[in-house]
Amino acid sequence: MVVLSGKFPLIRSFAILWIAHFFMDFCVGVWPIYKTLAGIDILLAGIVMGVAGFTGEISQLFFGYFSDRGFRKAILLAGVILSSAVLLVTTVHGFYPWLGLVLLLMLGSGAFHPAANGMASALAPGHQGKAILFFASGGAVGLGFSQLLFTKVLDRFHGHAYVMFLPLLIISLLVFWHRFPKLRIAEKGESLREFFRPLMRNKRSLKLLYFAQVANQAVFISFLFLLPDLLFTRGCESWLCMGGGHLCVIIGGAASMVVAGWLCDKYGHRIVLLSVFGGGLVALYLFLLQSTLSLTTNVLALSFLGFFWE
Repeated sequence: MVVLSGKFPLIRSFAILWIAHFFMDFCVGVWPIYKTLAGIDILLAGIVMGVAGFTGEISQLFFGYFSDRGFRKAILLAGVILSSAVLLVTTVHGFYPWLGLVLLLMLGSGAFHPAANGMASALAPGHQGKAILFFASGGAVGLGFSQLLFTKVLDRFHGHAYVMFLPLLIISLLVFWHRFPKLRIAEKGESLREFFRPLMRNKRSLKLLYFAQVANQAVFISFLFLLPDLLFTRGCESWLCMGGGHLCVIIGGAASMVVAGWLCDKYGHRIVLLSVFGGGLVALYLFLLQSTLSLTTNVLALSFLGFFWE
């Protein structure tokens, strides 16, 4: 339930959530390109990303539980601040400092996304799908341009990203001072068992969907993580290696959101899921099996990959 006095508070709330999501997912894109720029061993960087990413994803259950109990704004703000820790990655060296910063980033992501998603859907009762789509677009734009922007910032500011703490400060103040519309919160007496009860009632279907999503995202995230190095080894254009290829994948994924939603309504979720899983595998192997591709073909192939994976 939402309490609103006119449309302007709603628009302003959505705008702040969109900007915060842009910054949040901008930070998520930093580590994969930085490990290439700094020449960090891929195995070491992969362990850092794997441990931090797994911890961050699991933490969403914890943060989601407390978001529903009236701490949504505080958790959202904490997510934005924690994610910015990765901007300090240029100042440290070694496995444990890298792990610490990327772990803070992924915990920030784990805090931000359930809190912000819940807020975005609750702000527009009856239009949750459109609200989530608009909110997701902020993250897609931020993630898509993250590597290009980060490499430009490092080039301009002598290998460091301190300047990015200025937008962090502005966004944090916006989230802190803005009075979001009051949302209905869960009963504080509700136990963890009651919190998970709706999930347990549909555990068979959710279990299959969960493992399918894990498998799909494992391949997708791994590919994005290795993409800068893969493009470098193929001798691709510099801008494509330094974030352009990453942007193509994310743009393709963003385009698929609207199309997939329409197809699900028309043909059902099962057919669409099977189609995108199969199409994603075909697109991945077609790209990997080609040793050299032209710039145009690379752009189209990467966009096609993103379209199926997202």
